[in-house]
Amino acid sequence: FKNDRKASDVQRRDRLMRCLSAMRQATMLDPTYVDPHKILHSIYWDLAYVQMQRGQANVNWRPFIESADALIAIDPENHRVYYRRGVAWGEIANQTANNEASKKGLADLRKAIALDPDNVNYWGSRLTLLKLASARDATLDVDAGFAEAFKANPKSAALRIMYASHLRQTKRSDEEKKQLLAAIKCEPKNPTGQIEMA
Repeated sequence: FKNDRKASDVQRRDRLMRCLSAMRQATMLDPTYVDPHKILHSIYWDLAYVQMQRGQANVNWRPFIESADALIAIDPENHRVYYRRGVAWGEIANQTANNEASKKGLADLRKAIALDPDNVNYWGSRLTLLKLASARDATLDVDAGFAEAFKANPKSAALRIMYASHLRQTKRSDEEKKQLLAAIKCEPKNPTGQIEMA
């Protein structure tokens, strides 16, 4: 129904509600059948993520988190679900300044990384949440988080550039320059490091 240009917003919303209802019924008929859980999870993710991308102040992540909980219960090795739930908890922490939400997000992102350690996006999301959470929790060590990420991803320019940004924000310009040079060395054809150096 996404591409039906003739459908009104009301019609699209009605179709979405019927789809959600059908998927919820399917998950109740056989709670161990993974496909309807995956579909429900994806729909709830898309709904919340679009609201977040549009800058909506209070995104309701609860239906998504509940669908992620249910999917993890029957598909515990699904790294993408841990990643997405970690992002959701991070957004809740951002909206509410809730330290418990930050801890849950960091734990989920750590689990996603454990299942898929080469995924730089997972590392980037964990480091973003770590920086956010460290403003409210002095026991969190952002520098140690980046060191761990570099050890797992020694050739990632993106992580070096991200760290350089953190160093700039914390007024450590000499270290920032070293990280940008390291990023350029990691990926000489990637112009981002050069642009950040300018």
